[in-house]
Amino acid sequence: MREEVIPFFINDLKDSLKIKVQTTPVCTSFEIPSVIICSKSSIIEKEGNLYNIKTDTQNQNYTPDINKLFESFVVYAEEFDMSVCIMTGIGRDGVDGAKKLKEKGAKIIAQDEKSSPVFGMPKAAIEDGIVDEIKSIDELKSCFRGF
Repeated sequence: MREEVIPFFINDLKDSLKIKVQTTPVCTSFEIPSVIICSKSSIIEKEGNLYNIKTDTQNQNYTPDINKLFESFVVYAEEFDMSVCIMTGIGRDGVDGAKKLKEKGAKIIAQDEKSSPVFGMPKAAIEDGIVDEIKSIDELKSCFRGF
């Protein structure tokens, strides 16, 4: 997500949801439901019982590089009941990483065309046949309202 958009997105989520909304870098146990916004290319690493999601701009193909983030989750995927959301964006970024997470049991959700300012990434995931559900931005937000 572009840096200049993040504060608006976070405020919208905080107004809409009753769960914690954080931005990277963050260290978490994932015991408390939260939304974590990765504003730059990020990766996850496990340190003891905590997961450190930190900025890593080395060897990235995009800015931010969603495949890089998703692929870093693959080694931990079986530890979670994981859902991956492919949201608005240009091109195919995130699709290859989402495929690897799906192979590990993750559910893949794509943002619908109507609510996507740019439908490239969700469209690529849908065309690749990896998407389990297609949801509007409001439906995506509602996924978190039960926590």
